[in-house]
Amino acid sequence: MDTSDWERRTFDVRSGVRLDPRNVRLEETTAKVEADIMEDLFANEEALRLVEGICTVGYLTHEVPVVVKRDGEIVVVEGNRRVAALKAIQNPMLVPDYSNRIGSILKRNPGHPKIASIEALVAPSQDAADQLIAALHTGNLRRPWTPSRQAAFFQAQIDGGRTYEELVERYPMSDVRKFVFRAQLVNRLKSAHFEDPALQDFVASPRFKKGLSTLSRIHDSKEFRELMGLQIRDDGSFTTSVAEDQFDAIAAVVISGIKEGSLNTRTLNKVKDNPRFSQLMRDLHAAIGSSGAEEGKSPGSSGIPGGEGPSNVNAPPPSKPPTTAKPPRKALVHWLDVVRVKVPPSYGEGFKQCLEELSTTDVQQRPATAFLLMRAALEKGIKSYAEAQSVDIRPSHNQQGYVYLSHCLEWLSDTAKANGDRWVVQVVSNMDKLVYYAVSKDKLNAVNHNHKLYVTPDEAVEMWRSVVSLLEYVVQQ
Repeated sequence: MDTSDWERRTFDVRSGVRLDPRNVRLEETTAKVEADIMEDLFANEEALRLVEGICTVGYLTHEVPVVVKRDGEIVVVEGNRRVAALKAIQNPMLVPDYSNRIGSILKRNPGHPKIASIEALVAPSQDAADQLIAALHTGNLRRPWTPSRQAAFFQAQIDGGRTYEELVERYPMSDVRKFVFRAQLVNRLKSAHFEDPALQDFVASPRFKKGLSTLSRIHDSKEFRELMGLQIRDDGSFTTSVAEDQFDAIAAVVISGIKEGSLNTRTLNKVKDNPRFSQLMRDLHAAIGSSGAEEGKSPGSSGIPGGEGPSNVNAPPPSKPPTTAKPPRKALVHWLDVVRVKVPPSYGEGFKQCLEELSTTDVQQRPATAFLLMRAALEKGIKSYAEAQSVDIRPSHNQQGYVYLSHCLEWLSDTAKANGDRWVVQVVSNMDKLVYYAVSKDKLNAVNHNHKLYVTPDEAVEMWRSVVSLLEYVVQQ
């Protein structure tokens, strides 16, 4: 919407404009008195942090508040936090519960801007103001930076020649240490040596960037930082206390998990009391031959105090580097890369449920469960695919009217052959002709029916590699 013809006027911060009692940010919807509105904004919308920001870096004028005339008063309809902060800087006693903290900020920043008046955009009507506010706050016109972009911004500044100390001074309101730490760790992971060339390709691909949010959840954890002995020195340089081959082994486990999809923001929606994160830490300890998981210690824990958040990674380094490095072990696959299967909303709920439960099944601990879920997911996935194609399998592939897994595979093979997708035909044929029994249709059925048959974790992982390729095919639209 075009606001170029809206009037711009200058108002006195203290008495020329009023805060909006209808502001949707307010927790107390009945607040009518301006003092109550300010108290609400400071208590629930971090207006105090805005006071600190204005006193530290100045009042940013690239965006101006929007006001509208209402009942004879000029009311702020956009920018209430900014105006509340400016009012509080003029008179801290307007928010008594925060007056001492505001006074402390003002003392720390004696050169803070003393802004008594501000320019505002005057909306011609409440309706016009509402349209602008809706566009700003509900139109998703401005996307917040992802963690990778935040880190990349500061990394680019360093690459451009700015020192870490300059960044800290230049951006006092940003956690520069955290962002630089993150960027340095990402670069170190990219330079790790992987025995599996597929991992080397992955960290150089755009897909890796999509997993940086997951990586942030991992490296922000106290356990991971202690295991790695991660530090960032005052000059912004990045160090770790583990040996180089140990770092590579840890990187392989983490990157493999992100690549396969078993480590993602859903499985790591939190790290505390999270079985997937606990399993990851056990895998990492195993990868470097550490017994720290059982002892509650790690190679990097000696001399490094705890504490949450990357800001605590500046602990003094251990006095000696570890000398007990062991050759990295091959990481066990515990979680299947189920997220590769992007299920359309219209597909059957039973199919979705199988995949959801499969995503939380530890293959090493429950290989038979994983096998059974794979079989069910494959049959239900093919049936969902047929339904999406408006095809009824029963007339052409059935046994006395019932459609089993074998019929689904036969129909899928015939359909793929007609579409020219020869690789699907080959995969199905492999499962049908017992080229390799562990990866066969009969094995899937036998696990489901034979009370004397058991499954090993390796067989479950091997079977998944064939099943997931077919599942990816049937969820294509």
